[in-house]
Amino acid sequence: MRDEAIELALGVEIGEDEEIADTYCGIFNPEYGIPPESLDEAQLGFILKKSMSSPRT
Repeated sequence: MRDEAIELALGVEIGEDEEIADTYCGIFNPEYGIPPESLDEAQLGFILKKSMSSPRT
């Protein structure tokens, strides 16, 4: 089930919406979401790239 959750999370489109980016990053939480340590290096890089593409004020 965790693999399916990871695949769904990787498919989320953030775009330029800061609120979505913030919520997206909250998915990766060891207590209430997907533990970051369960991701491989490529997945972590992909997530970081996605979250960094959203503009910050």
